[in-house]
Amino acid sequence: MGGELASVLGRLEFTWRLNYKGIRNPPAGRPYTNQRPPSDYFKTNILVDCMGFNPIGLRAAVEMCGVDRVVFGSDYGPIPYGIKEHAQIVEDVLRSSTERQQVFWKTSNRAFRLGLVDTDLVTRRFSPTAAVA
Repeated sequence: MGGELASVLGRLEFTWRLNYKGIRNPPAGRPYTNQRPPSDYFKTNILVDCMGFNPIGLRAAVEMCGVDRVVFGSDYGPIPYGIKEHAQIVEDVLRSSTERQQVFWKTSNRAFRLGLVDTDLVTRRFSPTAAVA
């Protein structure tokens, strides 16, 4: 969920504002070159995953970066906290089916150019007789 980014965003914003509006002589005489505040870059340049063990972190990640910048991820394997638990947190926090699909696969599809087609992959069912030919 972006690690500690959510907890330091306020400090980054404050320091950015000081550089542009409050410090006559910036450190080392060089002002920052970022023309936009850090929070703007979070919504355009950063992807975060939803691995974080609780709904509060996911809400913060979505608010900080936007739902279209959050991808589904887990530490399953080395950490015995399964994918089912992570999926449940996403489903509990994001009530909209559109937002859930965005996190579960659409953002990854776009960012990593996977080429998946939007055919409602989550709810598609196969009948037992269809598999027999």
